[in-house]
Amino acid sequence: MKILKQSCTALLGLFFASQVLSAPVAGDSSNCTTGATNHIIFDLQNPDIDGNADGLSFSCGLDFVVTSGNDGSNVIQDWPANGGLGVDGGSEVAGDNWGLGEILVFTFDRTVSLLSVLFNGDHSDTVAGTVQVSGDFGSVMLNASDYDTGSGMFPDALNSSVFTFSVVDTSMLRTFKAPEFRGYIEEISFREVREGPPQEVPEPATMLMLGLGLLGLGRFRK
Repeated sequence: MKILKQSCTALLGLFFASQVLSAPVAGDSSNCTTGATNHIIFDLQNPDIDGNADGLSFSCGLDFVVTSGNDGSNVIQDWPANGGLGVDGGSEVAGDNWGLGEILVFTFDRTVSLLSVLFNGDHSDTVAGTVQVSGDFGSVMLNASDYDTGSGMFPDALNSSVFTFSVVDTSMLRTFKAPEFRGYIEEISFREVREGPPQEVPEPATMLMLGLGLLGLGRFRK
C-alpha cells in the first residue's frame, strides 16, 4: 500500500509539472488600456520575450494567447519601437519577423470584436504586402499599408474567439511580383461581444410585491 501511495504521488507530481511546463510564456501586457474598447501595444517592452510551443499569454481586459501556426517556431514579442509580435524559428523565413509562410494565431477566452490592427515593416513605420485574417466571420484580405499608421480600423468589426493572421503570397496576384509583407503586429484593439440583451435588475417595489405574493401563497397552502 505504501508503494502504491508513493507511486500515485509521483504520478501526480509529474502531471502537475507537465502542466506547468506546457503553459504559455507570459508576455508583457503593461502597455494596455481597458474600457469600452481594449487596446494593447506589443513593442514597448525590453528585452525581447520569446514564447514556447504554447505561445505568449496576455491580459488586457480579457485574457488571450498568441501562438505560431508553424511547426518548430515560437511567437516573439520583439522590441524596441516598431517591433511587436513576430515568428521566431522554424523555417526562419523572415528571421524573427513575421513574413511569407508564417502564421500568428490569437485565441481569446471568449468572443470579441477585433476593431483595429497596426502593422509595421521590420522596425519601420511603413509596410507593404497583403495579410489575410480568418475567423468565425470567414476571411478578409488586408492591404498592410492601410494599417501601418495607427488609424487602420476595420470597415466591419470581425467577431470571433480565434483570429488567424497569415501573410499572403502576392506573386500570384499580379503579373509582376508585388512586395511581400515582412514585419510585426504592433498593436490591436478589441472589445468583448456580450451575448443576449442586458438583464435588468428588478426595482425594489417589484421585489416587495413578489415577496408578498410568495408569502400569501405560503399562508394559503397552510
